Amino acid sequence: VGRHVERSVAGELVPLGLLTSEDRVLGGARIAAIGPRLPMLALIACGSAEGAAFDGLGVRGLAQLAIDAGTREALVTQWPVEDTAASRASLAFHGALRAGEDPAEAARRARALLAGIGAPAREWAAYRLLGAP
Repeated sequence: VGRHVERSVAGELVPLGLLTSEDRVLGGARIAAIGPRLPMLALIACGSAEGAAFDGLGVRGLAQLAIDAGTREALVTQWPVEDTAASRASLAFHGALRAGEDPAEAARRARALLAGIGAPAREWAAYRLLGAP
């Protein structure tokens, strides 16, 4: 699956999707049908925590849809971030996971790395871990 798109697809649960390598949109209804039950999902660019606000449910977007479908945790950004910062955060996050850190600590390390190299707060503060610890 490729990049995030903001193209509405008729009948979708969420007006967001992922563009696949075959140039097809994988939207909310399809993700719900697949029911991803992943231990961890990293959606670390494009304001991936964004979605539509629904009364009583809060913000519903791709990340929350994956959590609702059974994914345990998702690392998301609360707003768009610069590509270089996203790349560095991804490498730091995945490196910490490979070193045996839990997702919360891996996310903290990714934020700390960006802050430590002088990235502006809008870059490192964007990252948030959703789900059940």
